Amino acid sequence: MVIIFMFIRYDIFDGNIRFQSRSRQLSFYVAYRSGIMAVAHLPLIVAFAGRNNILGWLTGWSYDTFNLYHRWLARVMFTLGFIHSIGFTVFYHIGHKYRHEFQLGFFRWGAVAITSGGIILFFSLRHFREQIYDVFLVIHWIFVSIFFAGVWWHLDDLDNREWIYASVALWAFDRFMRLVRIVFSSIKSVADLQLHEPSQLIKLKVKYSNLWEPKPGAYVFIHFIEPIWSITHNHPFSCYPSPEIGEDDVLVLCIRVRNGKTKQLAKHLNQQLQAHQKMRIMIDGPYGHSFPLTNSHTIVLLAGGIGITAVYSYACRLLDQGQKKRIIMVWAVKDIEMLNVFDNEIKFLRQRNSIDITIYVTNGNILMKSSPETTQTYEKTKLDTPDSPVDYLMESPRPEYSSTDQQEITTINYSPCDMLTAKYGEQTIMICKPNIKDITETLIAESQESIAFLACGPPRFNDDVRKNVTDQMGNCKGRVDLFLESYNW
Repeated sequence: MVIIFMFIRYDIFDGNIRFQSRSRQLSFYVAYRSGIMAVAHLPLIVAFAGRNNILGWLTGWSYDTFNLYHRWLARVMFTLGFIHSIGFTVFYHIGHKYRHEFQLGFFRWGAVAITSGGIILFFSLRHFREQIYDVFLVIHWIFVSIFFAGVWWHLDDLDNREWIYASVALWAFDRFMRLVRIVFSSIKSVADLQLHEPSQLIKLKVKYSNLWEPKPGAYVFIHFIEPIWSITHNHPFSCYPSPEIGEDDVLVLCIRVRNGKTKQLAKHLNQQLQAHQKMRIMIDGPYGHSFPLTNSHTIVLLAGGIGITAVYSYACRLLDQGQKKRIIMVWAVKDIEMLNVFDNEIKFLRQRNSIDITIYVTNGNILMKSSPETTQTYEKTKLDTPDSPVDYLMESPRPEYSSTDQQEITTINYSPCDMLTAKYGEQTIMICKPNIKDITETLIAESQESIAFLACGPPRFNDDVRKNVTDQMGNCKGRVDLFLESYNW
């Protein structure tokens, strides 16, 4: 639509009493139209960036989807603003008035707005958002404020400020609703934080008002009150009810330690002598929506790494509903440390007989013997049990026996793999990377009715699931649904 509106119906003709030359007519009309279209994007850009988006409530689209539209609308607006700037530069240059116009305030404020907009777009690239998110956030807010000030004064003598009024109103509504959610969830909650240093995860247990239920797909924003300078920094985290008895009003959240504030928080926890650290927080939420997985007969939950936090809540909800569904959960983790972090959650699910769980430990170092003096032999084995949805090849360690003489007790040197197998069962633990293609192909071929796939993990993991499920959709006897949960904000 933007391209169409920018290329149609320019009434350019000779004898124009206002602009004598055709080039001045064209440059003025293009510049004026692009400027109006640029500023008209502001309300949608602000609305799509907000957590409390009315369009999100009406459509059910995720915050991730609206954030994607937010970024692309901002790019379109900047492009239109750049055309606006070039157009008027050409217009005043042809009329030999550029130096005179540049002395005027509205002209200079327009230059401030377009320059700050370019800086915002540059630092909004994925590299900066992922590597230095907190720095990106500060830069974003500073230059967004400069941009709005520039647009405001640039439109000082024009009649287009209603777009700014609408943008400020949407921003104020979002901030008001955030405050309401914080009060609703409890203003001052106390979180129990535990740092799992080997896996670089921080696990939070926080009591909340219990006035709302953490549904599958729900997430909250956490404001850390201590130290006080961290109160303005907040991040979204998936939340789910605690699996432990007596913790009905407790939410569980997991934080992946990265650069910025999460790294500072991990450093602060590491300096404490206690294993658990209490900290005051504020909860802004809940947000998010649930996917309609119950419409399918077979439900496959695929998690990669910390994506288990989203998948676990769906598994709990499906099991609580008690419907006769075939539920399969596949979780790929890098190492054994992450298994220890979510040990209670896995135990809670394994107590329910109506879910088939397979965990893939992808780091080959786990196959090493706990004792450096022992050696290890491997053999290719194939799991062929009716309880396992798919057959896979894996490397399985064979324990070695050693004895000094017949009167001494024979000892067994167990590897971490042996301990995992004894703890979770042979059908649960796989020491290899999951073959997503084989998993999706086999499950779709076996399905006699509808089947749904839910994936939550790193971008490559989700892309792999998307590709293989879509490739196999034509081989299913029933309907195939695919849902992806990602937080690439």
